[in-house]
Amino acid sequence: LFLTASAPTFPLNQMRKTIIITKGQEVVIECKPQASPKPTITWKKGDKALRESKRITILPHGSLRILNASKSDEGRYLCQGVNVFGSAEIIASVSVKEPTRIELTPKKIELTVGESIVLSCKALHDSTLDVTFYWTLNGQPIDFEKEGGHFESIKAV
Repeated sequence: LFLTASAPTFPLNQMRKTIIITKGQEVVIECKPQASPKPTITWKKGDKALRESKRITILPHGSLRILNASKSDEGRYLCQGVNVFGSAEIIASVSVKEPTRIELTPKKIELTVGESIVLSCKALHDSTLDVTFYWTLNGQPIDFEKEGGHFESIKAV
C-alpha cells in the first residue's frame, strides 16, 4: 500500500492572473489545487466570502463560474484550498468590458466601373480597449498594403 499526503499547491498556470471578459459573457475562474487528501475549496470576492446564486456557482472540481457577467462582477477573487496538511490560495482579477458594437455599417451602393467610393464604418467600444477594423470582400480579407491595389483605408479620429 502506497499513500501520499500533501498540503494544497497550485500549478503555475493557475497562479495570479487577470481575466478580461465582455459584459453578458460566461467566465470560469480555475481553482484546482493539487493535494491529498482532497482540499476544501472556499472563494472570496475582495475580503468577503462569495455567495452562490443563479449566476455564480462553484463547480464540483472547485472552479468558479459566473454567468451573464456584469460590471458588479469586476474585482479580485481569491480561491483557497485547505486540508489537514495546510492551505494555499490563488488570486484572479476580473475586468468586465462593454461589448464592441458596429454603429455605422457600410451601405449597399451601385456604381459604374472606374468610379471611386468611400464606405464608412463606425464602432462603439470600451474606451480602455483598442479597436481594429477588418475589411473583407466576398469573405476574403482586403490587403490595403498590396502594390497597385484598388483599396485604401482612411482612419478618422
